[in-house]
Amino acid sequence: MPQPEKKLKVPRIPGDIMIYPMIVGLLLNTFCPQVFEIGGFFTAATRGGSNTIVAAILLFVGAGISFKSTPGAIKTGIVVLVPKLVVAAALGLAVAFFFNDDFLGLSSVSIIGGITFCNMALYTGIMGEFGDESERGAVGILFFTAGPAVTMIILGVSGLANIPVGTIVGSILPLVIGMVLGNLFPFVKNLLVPGTNPAIAVIGFQLGASMSLSSFITGGISGILLGLITLFVVGPITFAFERLCSGNGKAAVACSTIAGTAMTTPVALAEVAPRYAELAPVAYAQIATAVIITAVAAPILTGWVDKRFCQGGEDLSVAGVEAIEQAVAEDIAAKGEASPAYAKAKAAMDAGTKFTMKLTDGKTLEYKIIGINHDDLADGSGKAGLTFLTKNEAIGKYLMNADNTAVGGWEKCELRAKMNSGEIWNLMPSDFQSKVKPVRKLTNNVDGADKNAAITATTDKLFLLSYSEIVETPQISFGWSEYPWIGKEGTQYEAFRDKDINNNGDNDCLTLPARGEWWERSLHPQYSVFFGSVGNDGFPGNSNFAAGSSFVCPAWCF
Repeated sequence: MPQPEKKLKVPRIPGDIMIYPMIVGLLLNTFCPQVFEIGGFFTAATRGGSNTIVAAILLFVGAGISFKSTPGAIKTGIVVLVPKLVVAAALGLAVAFFFNDDFLGLSSVSIIGGITFCNMALYTGIMGEFGDESERGAVGILFFTAGPAVTMIILGVSGLANIPVGTIVGSILPLVIGMVLGNLFPFVKNLLVPGTNPAIAVIGFQLGASMSLSSFITGGISGILLGLITLFVVGPITFAFERLCSGNGKAAVACSTIAGTAMTTPVALAEVAPRYAELAPVAYAQIATAVIITAVAAPILTGWVDKRFCQGGEDLSVAGVEAIEQAVAEDIAAKGEASPAYAKAKAAMDAGTKFTMKLTDGKTLEYKIIGINHDDLADGSGKAGLTFLTKNEAIGKYLMNADNTAVGGWEKCELRAKMNSGEIWNLMPSDFQSKVKPVRKLTNNVDGADKNAAITATTDKLFLLSYSEIVETPQISFGWSEYPWIGKEGTQYEAFRDKDINNNGDNDCLTLPARGEWWERSLHPQYSVFFGSVGNDGFPGNSNFAAGSSFVCPAWCF
């Protein structure tokens, strides 16, 4: 029998999109630097043009920034951003003026350029577990530190670098243009945002191609110090400031990180201020090391702050609510709001309490309560007590159908079979399977392009959400009003109410930790080859080909 093909598994690490290409470029430049003189596009891409790539990254990042933000999110963002910037500037300028720009190997470029820009993806993931809506929404404010502009302003105002105002403005413009385009034209946003990671990979390779192994090792050692300063000097100061401003301190700790994209700052600065060209290679490596150090420690520290300062009174911890999941569900199903467990369940739902369970493949599934007495039991005996929704990417990506067709809808699709009796159902532990209550789900199970399609019911143990279960009033633009079934596939779950969910825009409450796209069971109203999906930034009116690949986030009832 032929042996199964063994695949090389590359471990994921924070900032790996930039770090792995950087290591490849570094090794090539260390052991065979002549390869970069080969000429043509390869030499042009590795020995020049870095500013163009940085500008592209800023454009792509800007497209992902939403103008929509609540006052609470704005306040939280400002409260944690201001002290982080002030302390970073103070430390960096002190090193420049009093230590001749060399404090244990660290320069003003690495300190200011690294500390000022936190890891947005990691912040979003941490706040998805420990934060509330305003804390999660603060990421929109933190995005304004993206790119080299902040470092240029600080060094320019201090007199350490002669950077023209036009250069600083020009460094901000790609970010601003991206923001305008992304907010005005959602389809442009969907085109630009996915370009961020490939562009970061290219700049990472370019950075590595400018370094040698010796400089990387030297920078890596001092980079550990940079990471520790970010966590244990900048972090506590920012934490104290947030507490003084009536916050709980979790956002401050969660943003005590350094983003991989901060490694673009030394590149851009060296281009406009030649005096920093010699510092840039070491700064790359220092920031790269600090990215890993802060990314590992920040979630742990945020969890400690949450447990130490934020829990008490009503037990909303995972263990506190998860321990009575089934009992709560059954009591609520029997007694409704009169159940003593109702208040606990609602508090857990409103707080976004996250539960976890181990799948049979060893991965950890995260989920939350999204409904109370919402779904009809399949046997007609009443309502299911609690409805839960998966909130991470543990299940992985699947096709709806192997063939690119949506005819037959949710009822006939191959993914539904896998979720209710196939490989996805088998990922669930046996004690979970025994608790799940089959429910009745309403869906257009004919063809999305059929204007006269009727809603029919299926019985499901695991199911995908419909578009109308996510939004309060389904989008009726683009001619969708001609398809009356759109708003009849169930009603909006309680967890999504009062979230001001945008039918045609970003919604933080719908995003996954890794910002992946996830399936809905609804069909696209105008085409027979698309199923609905929630986009990577929480856009509920997205869609994907039936034979396309998206994450599966099952819902279920107890």
